[in-house]
Amino acid sequence: MSTSASAPSRATPGRRRLGRAGLLGALALALSGCTYNFENYTGATTQGHQIFKLFQGFDITALAVGVFVWALIFWCILAYRRKNPDHWPRQTRYNMPWEVAYTTIPILIVAVLFGYTVVTENSVDAVAANPSNHMSIQAFQWGWRFTYDNPPGSTRPVTLLSDPNHYATFEIPLNEVTQVDLTTADVIHEFDVPRFDFQRYAQSGIENTFDLTPTQTGTYIGRCAQFCGLHHDLMIFYVKVVQPATFQTWLQSQERSST
Repeated sequence: MSTSASAPSRATPGRRRLGRAGLLGALALALSGCTYNFENYTGATTQGHQIFKLFQGFDITALAVGVFVWALIFWCILAYRRKNPDHWPRQTRYNMPWEVAYTTIPILIVAVLFGYTVVTENSVDAVAANPSNHMSIQAFQWGWRFTYDNPPGSTRPVTLLSDPNHYATFEIPLNEVTQVDLTTADVIHEFDVPRFDFQRYAQSGIENTFDLTPTQTGTYIGRCAQFCGLHHDLMIFYVKVVQPATFQTWLQSQERSST
């Protein structure tokens, strides 16, 4: 009586290629050993954090669409590779369900992203009726003028000047709304604090008003982000976020030093 041993199953070439591709992808991901911050700061202000979440949503959506497209590409490569010169996939003139799907889904994605953008912009651009503090910032070639208008506990405005010879540091209190009126004395400039995820143009004849509500203490660099001439790169300043009590003490010291 003869018995036949079952032959061990062998993986097809396509499955072997797919397995190697998956292994290489997993290895590359493991070796990267890094965290992805969506190429942006998380925002050290309430407004900046909302902007970060918007960018985060855009990046996640783009990544999901990219992974789906890559999967389709690899599937087509493996499923429809030519097995012999006479083999061709079944030819289809049209497919209405798929055509409706790949037309409708991108429109829906864009509509949702547009809706979130409008909501975020309206929230970031909203200004408080009764802010805790008020400032006027004027940009000029090649510096900044920071003025605290009628600060609490002071009898007159307090002004700081930042220019290429002295990079000034102005302070704002933590978790309090500081409202800013931004203007320019000459050409177009742009107020930019990267850690705040916030930029705003200073345009001739226009006063741009916005709120800053810091959520993290620290000292952050700011600059002009719009090329405005020869010494554009020297339009640097610093903004320091401190506790409210520390801010009041600093403000009073600035008033005394300017008398």
